[in-house]
Amino acid sequence: MIELVPLQYYVRFFYWTMYALCLITSFYYLASPGCKKLMTQRSFLLPLLFSIVLILYIGLRPTSYKFGDMPLYQHRWNMLDSFSDVNYSFKSEWFFDSVMILCKKLVPNVQFWFVVVDIIYIGCQLWACKKLLWENVWMTIMFVFFSFQFFTFGTNGLRNGMGCAFIMLSIAYFCDGYRTGNIIGLILFFLAMGCHRSVIVPMAALMVSLYIIKDIKFSAYIWIGCIVLSIFAGGFFQNIIANLGFDDRFSSYSSLDEDTMAQFSRTGFRWDFLLYSAMPILLSWYVRSIGVYDRTFTLLANTYAIANSFWVLVCRMPYSNRFAYLSWFMYALVIAFAVVRVPIWNNQDRTAGWILLAHSSFTIFMHFFLY
Repeated sequence: MIELVPLQYYVRFFYWTMYALCLITSFYYLASPGCKKLMTQRSFLLPLLFSIVLILYIGLRPTSYKFGDMPLYQHRWNMLDSFSDVNYSFKSEWFFDSVMILCKKLVPNVQFWFVVVDIIYIGCQLWACKKLLWENVWMTIMFVFFSFQFFTFGTNGLRNGMGCAFIMLSIAYFCDGYRTGNIIGLILFFLAMGCHRSVIVPMAALMVSLYIIKDIKFSAYIWIGCIVLSIFAGGFFQNIIANLGFDDRFSSYSSLDEDTMAQFSRTGFRWDFLLYSAMPILLSWYVRSIGVYDRTFTLLANTYAIANSFWVLVCRMPYSNRFAYLSWFMYALVIAFAVVRVPIWNNQDRTAGWILLAHSSFTIFMHFFLY
């Protein structure tokens, strides 16, 4: 077994190293006298090399319950032997299992399969960042790769993480606005459904944003309305969503008895997660209020707000972060797009540095002191 860093330091090494890189990047832009650096960092080589290092670091982690369900995935690796063991149906993770079977035939052990999983997980997000914000991929991946729960869903919630990575790339292709991009986006959505059926939530939010809701303020009103509904009738909506049938996990989580619920350190309405979720919506509202319009940013912001509204309705459930991730995977992308592409401030470089500093510091705070 390859162990790049001692197990007890593995998670901390990732967080503090990423934080150091974010600080260096932040100070680089804080030292800028104008708005020129953000739009001139167009090299893709450094982000690509860094992503490869990150893939190897996360993928070659030790097999341990310290990373959540990782040993359970190893057990599934041991149980599946051939493609005939895969249930190819709408209600199964057929693509995820198929990748596992293929890797079992091609790579020497389960650890290299974890590397393949993170190639897809990180690679899709990297490519989405390049497609959407080619002007400054490095700044973009600093936001995306050091967002809350990025590491968690690359090591623990692998099916959810892989599915949402496909959706992020799918959204990037839909943002092209061309027929070819839409076709590729639908293919990626099909693969995402084969990893985790819950990705239908952000995909439905994208379709609503494409064809129905095209005003940032309106999607923000929906989000606020869902907060009110969740406070006064959260249990009612939780039962409705749990019985929709598109993912058995919702039903199982919502039906836990009181003794099991008591095992969770935090249940009830998640005000901490709600405050965290509000940041991209507040930024989007600000962009809209000053009269700046960008079609892609509007699409990203609306998709995030609508998908997060779904989580708001079920935020009392155990494992609430797994449902929140159906919008949180876009969290950093919305902020990065506003910072890099949308001309909001007179001194965009310095403001970008401050926002990245705040974003990375808040990620550290959420992981070590709050979550």
